[in-house]
Amino acid sequence: MYDKIPPFTTVLFYSLQLQVEKKFSFFKIHGQGVELEPKNILQINENTGMLTVHGPVDYEKFTVLKVGRNLLNLHCLNYLLDLSVCVCVPLKAFHYVTICAIALQLTFQAYDGEKREIDTQLGVEILIIDANDNPPMFEPDKYEVSIEESTPQGTEFTTIKASDDDSTENNRLFDFKIISVIPDPFDLEFYLTQFKSTATVSFKGCLDHEKADSYIIKVEAKDRGEEFQLSSFATIIINIEDGNNHLPVITGQSGTGRVKEGEENVLVKRLQVTDRDTKGTSAWRAKYQIKGDENRNFKITTDPETNEGLLYVEKPLDYEESHEKHLNISVQNETPYYSCKVERRGTTGLWKVDTIGSSAIGGLIGPETLTLSTTKVTVIVEDVNDPPIFDMTNKHVTVAENTKAGHYLATFAATDPDASSASTIV
Repeated sequence: MYDKIPPFTTVLFYSLQLQVEKKFSFFKIHGQGVELEPKNILQINENTGMLTVHGPVDYEKFTVLKVGRNLLNLHCLNYLLDLSVCVCVPLKAFHYVTICAIALQLTFQAYDGEKREIDTQLGVEILIIDANDNPPMFEPDKYEVSIEESTPQGTEFTTIKASDDDSTENNRLFDFKIISVIPDPFDLEFYLTQFKSTATVSFKGCLDHEKADSYIIKVEAKDRGEEFQLSSFATIIINIEDGNNHLPVITGQSGTGRVKEGEENVLVKRLQVTDRDTKGTSAWRAKYQIKGDENRNFKITTDPETNEGLLYVEKPLDYEESHEKHLNISVQNETPYYSCKVERRGTTGLWKVDTIGSSAIGGLIGPETLTLSTTKVTVIVEDVNDPPIFDMTNKHVTVAENTKAGHYLATFAATDPDASSASTIV
């Protein structure tokens, strides 16, 4: 008996003739398929003993291995039909063991025509043959994952899973397959690696946020049914996070570039930059570095809105020490730079790709030192009128009592640090 009827197939009502060694007037059956679940599936002709099937049985609901031992007062009956009824195996005289796989269990009763009482009672088990009535189902049927643009090829970034409730091997086993990818990938190919009921999703080539910030992948799980196959589908949404594949470029500078000596925390320059990465991300935000500032007089910060570099005098400058300060300022991003380029596609394995800034599976590692955008900045230090400075602020002088007024006591010397002034004042 088949558990369910495949689509567009005519239902066949199978029958089984129960034969016994005696002649009886009528027959009855009880149990599964009659008054027990699944109800009203089986019927018997009370006069002929003909057993007929009147509907499908769900194989997955009756999956108990049944081994029954029955003591019978008649020879064991072996039923050979498409019903695949269980086989009775004799153990010794009048003892038989009934061996079934997945079955309906019935009680067959034969009534004596004259006495109207049970003359013979027989246990009957009917094997249910599994049909391919359950498609493999994804758990869940929608996946969404975000990955960085710098993710190297061959990385397994998500795992999908499905299951099939059928019992026989071909009906239960299934295969995964990518049906479609939207939009069409450029220098990129997604693929699946299946292990039993799961599969990992990976890619070959290079991700590029500017070409596509997301992909929608439709995946099919199809079983291996012999007569027909059943399948279901799942959707995988892959979001590509923008990476740093565009270096910032300094385009100009503004501000006076002047500071008076002795001043601190004064903004002297603003540096303008452009960056083609997504605004507001760590791949876009600029990070500046100063060279040529041995005494650490300067600091530079980043304007969070404009990405400009803000150059400050952090520690006071001395005009007499230097009239000008010459600095070299370079710029890069908070996220390390990364680029990927497909060199050659292969029919097997990963592709050959050239990468810069990150290790890659199946690719090359580019030079660690990149050519950063750099500009020269000159800061002019303005002189101010500094007060003279005594060489000694205190002197100890001894004088005799009653010394006359105008008596010489000591000499004090002071120096004016301004370059334009005389160096010493007495």
